[in-house]
Amino acid sequence: MKLKEFIKVSNYRKIKSYKEILEYDKKFNASFLGESTFPKYLEKN
Repeated sequence: MKLKEFIKVSNYRKIKSYKEILEYDKKFNASFLGESTFPKYLEKN
């Protein structure tokens, strides 16, 4: 996920940090898949 997208999303949701999102992506192998799992993270929370 690009930082611009993160900032846009964080304006609407309370998010602890960008690092937290990177950790979430890493947990779900997002770098291997080549896309962020962050939208799914938002749906769950």
